[in-house]
Amino acid sequence: MVQTLEQMKDKAAPAVPKLRETLKADDMWLRIKAADALAAIGEAAEPAVPEMLDMLIREPGSKDPRGMERRYLCFALFHFFNLFL
Repeated sequence: MVQTLEQMKDKAAPAVPKLRETLKADDMWLRIKAADALAAIGEAAEPAVPEMLDMLIREPGSKDPRGMERRYLCFALFHFFNLFL
């Protein structure tokens, strides 16, 4: 479902509140995909940027020893900010 929202881009703007909630999910990959979808949505998802930045500065937990969440959040934020260049 989250990947479908990512493909819908700005048409998925009504899903931003639920995607922001999903950033707090227990599943790391679900959080990553929610960040990707928010980045693809663009301007309507701008309120989620501070949350994504907070996630980025957190130390990786024991379930993410290679820091994959940080890596993918960097990609999502880079994509988000590239929409405005």
